[in-house]
Amino acid sequence: MAQKKKKSKKYYDLDSHVDEGVSIFKIIGTIIGVVLAFAAIYGLTILVTNKGEKRPEAAEASISYEKILAGTSLSQSEDEYYVLFFNSEEDDELYEAMTEYRSAKDNTVYYVNLKEGLNKYVIADTTNVNVKSASDLRVKNPTVIKVKKGKIVDSRVGKNKILDYLK
Repeated sequence: MAQKKKKSKKYYDLDSHVDEGVSIFKIIGTIIGVVLAFAAIYGLTILVTNKGEKRPEAAEASISYEKILAGTSLSQSEDEYYVLFFNSEEDDELYEAMTEYRSAKDNTVYYVNLKEGLNKYVIADTTNVNVKSASDLRVKNPTVIKVKKGKIVDSRVGKNKILDYLK
């Protein structure tokens, strides 16, 4: 009779196979190394993308309640107001006269900058102020209109006539 070999079940002894070389200092060193690597990559990214360019400071944002689009020139909330159509980049004298008139007479004066693309459709060789809607309005540069209850009641064309009218 053959003898049966007895198999003994041997369990894996975890305690004897644990690496005792892992210490708290190695863990902290690894964490510090990873943080330093990320910091170095971030610093290099900032240096490469910045390239020493200085950005100009952004101007403070402001809302102008007196500047309107030509399409809304007949639909403001006041019953009576003035709308000045001119190129605000080229004619400071008209703008100053408009602000003086607004403060002295306590009237509402809006202005439409004809240099802006949304307002260019209004510019024409001949003035047409006898209109029912603002989309039909055509003016020469510069023009001022007086609006009363959504209808144009008076207008002046030309810088000198406008300056005399606003004084």
